[in-house]
Amino acid sequence: MRKWMVLLGLMTCFSMLACERQANAKRPSDAPVAAEAVAKEAPLSKAPVGKVAQIVFVGQKKACDCTRTRIDEGWSVLQAALAKAKPIEVRRIQLDVDKKEVERLRKLRTMLVAPGLYFLDAKGLVVELLQGELDEAQLAALLP
Repeated sequence: MRKWMVLLGLMTCFSMLACERQANAKRPSDAPVAAEAVAKEAPLSKAPVGKVAQIVFVGQKKACDCTRTRIDEGWSVLQAALAKAKPIEVRRIQLDVDKKEVERLRKLRTMLVAPGLYFLDAKGLVVELLQGELDEAQLAALLP
């Protein structure tokens, strides 16, 4: 009896594996889907980007205390890094005020948490996006 149960269990496992392989054969692999999703998220990402020509600091006007602290600290870190770098254009916008501009930037690369720093080249393409807690060394590496 025990041999039959083991045999039945093995047959069930092999059957499930065969069904899974057949289902995977009918759908495209995950890698192309992920690549397509990234391409849809950042359609201009295939274009070559140049040197950083502008920084857009995305903060938030109405925010909880912890987010407000993170945004204020991020702005201070950016100012400290800029003091040691060549002059560069910096714009400051707000998630909850400048919605059209934020949406345009999010179409280039999705920002999930404030503050967000979009480093843009002369054509307006995203060179890099930093978000959340910021480190002066990270910023210095991106500045001209």
